[in-house]
Amino acid sequence: MITARLFLACAMAATAFGAAPEPSLSGIGPLSPALLLSKLEQRIALITNFACHRQTNRYSQHGSDVRQFDVIDLDVNVVDHSEEYSGIFATHQAGSSWQQKNYHTITDLPKPWFSGELVTILEVIREQMSRDPARRAEPGTIAGKPVVMFEFHVPASSGKWFVYVRSQPYPLDFTLRAWFSATTGDLVKSLWSAQDPEILPADSGIRAIVWTTRFQPATIAGVTEAVPGRSLYQVFYSGKEWRVDWTENTYTDFRRFGSTSAVRFEQP
Repeated sequence: MITARLFLACAMAATAFGAAPEPSLSGIGPLSPALLLSKLEQRIALITNFACHRQTNRYSQHGSDVRQFDVIDLDVNVVDHSEEYSGIFATHQAGSSWQQKNYHTITDLPKPWFSGELVTILEVIREQMSRDPARRAEPGTIAGKPVVMFEFHVPASSGKWFVYVRSQPYPLDFTLRAWFSATTGDLVKSLWSAQDPEILPADSGIRAIVWTTRFQPATIAGVTEAVPGRSLYQVFYSGKEWRVDWTENTYTDFRRFGSTSAVRFEQP
């Protein structure tokens, strides 16, 4: 079995490119690299001490046969830019029936599973843009709205994306694409793509992994933040028969939480 997951860096819509005019991306223009980096920094600073609900639907296709093998509901808590998971409840397909089960940790789930979406994406995009702030953007549209896209190569040596095969971690060399609104500068979509990962064992059969995330605004404690709304994680395999496993994730119920402490004085 193969476990696909993200290593935490800090501790679906089609895109058409063409007719949109090219916005300003240098100097002090409205979409200068400095502004985009500043907005990312603000988002990263805000992504702490909040929670949301994630529903995961997992599927597999062999040839023309498509099946869903489970639905997973869990709560995600982001504490100091690190993700924690709780309330993990899964409904698995078992033959012609469905069985329900609670899990203590996400790693207890049947494979494949992944983690890191809420935090890692922003961290890695911020890091890549900081290293190459003069990189040229490509103009385009998403859902009819103008966007600009940046593309980066992230080497395996960076240790930002790992795939686990039989419990052995393998760092991936991948292409990162990030789309920003051409009017607001907000992150709209990200795509991570690892093609023909030679580092993986040949018998894993994996020929490509593609991870797409769409962002949306959410109001958390009166503050509007760009958060993941939906994502698609796909693993493609080699062989004569078409095979792909994929995971669809939906994030809802974003809310802020805090911590309280009590100091008690007792008589000696």
